[in-house]
Amino acid sequence: MLRSFSYASSVAADRATTERPVDRHHLGPLVYTWEKKVSEAFLKSYHDNIQGCGVWPTEPGAAERLIEFFIIDKALYELRYEMDSRPDWLAIPLFSLLRTFHQQGGTEVLTGDNS
Repeated sequence: MLRSFSYASSVAADRATTERPVDRHHLGPLVYTWEKKVSEAFLKSYHDNIQGCGVWPTEPGAAERLIEFFIIDKALYELRYEMDSRPDWLAIPLFSLLRTFHQQGGTEVLTGDNS
């Protein structure tokens, strides 16, 4: 689901800036913020509803590490899929991977063009 939010935000930004690509510079941070807020709300709701179920790790930080691992795994799969099927969409999983790796390195989050 989290990767779907990434695709939705990227496609929306592409469509919104078709006639004026220069607007992506201004729209990029807004799109990233939307994706981040929607993802956070989804994960919070999921966590709230699954509490006491035993499938959510109890070790501090374990769930976050697992989620990050599965996001990277899915984005790598998408990268291969887009190379084979939709090269025009290749930037969506690629940009997501770059953003994830920058976040891990403690640097500022990328919020630019991901079309």
